Amino acid sequence: MTADCPELVWLLDCLRRACRGQLGCPPRSPLDSHKLFTLANRHGVAPLLYWQLRDSETVASELPEWRSQLEAQFQASLRRNFLLSSALVKLLDALRQQAIAAITFKGPALAAQLYGNLGLRQVSDIDILVAPADLAAAQAVLAMLGYEPLEPLTAPQAELRQRTNYERAWLQPQRGVNVDLHWGLARPISPNQWRSLP
Repeated sequence: MTADCPELVWLLDCLRRACRGQLGCPPRSPLDSHKLFTLANRHGVAPLLYWQLRDSETVASELPEWRSQLEAQFQASLRRNFLLSSALVKLLDALRQQAIAAITFKGPALAAQLYGNLGLRQVSDIDILVAPADLAAAQAVLAMLGYEPLEPLTAPQAELRQRTNYERAWLQPQRGVNVDLHWGLARPISPNQWRSLP
């Protein structure tokens, strides 16, 4: 399938080069810029692709409209990730003040760790992992900071979710910051066990 799509072949080549710290990846044949842009967005690598190609004269001359779209997307990604990073620092500090141990993963933390540049990874939310015993206290901290559960639950529903799931989504509507609060990394029961739940 990859060989039938020169845009995907070229995109993968550029990303491999980026992972090795090599800059530039001029196209070897004409590419469908719309297809290329769609692929980069679908796989969440448009900002990384822009960074890889930002100084390419070949791309500047052959795909100028595509390059400007990627640049705009990179800038939007950078702004979003700065917002999420700021919210993450504030949340971790608030959890620490309540003696709640938390681990952040994916999101802006991964962008900083992998690339050393917050703009190179498209991020939609913050992911925090706490111990199951700290879940209620962590949710109270989120509420104190102005976050609201995306899915309001009654007490019995919340208890069932804690036993059968491993995360719950929260939103701070004023700033548009999403947090996925995790108390595990995988569903504690298999999908086949759902039928036996009360």
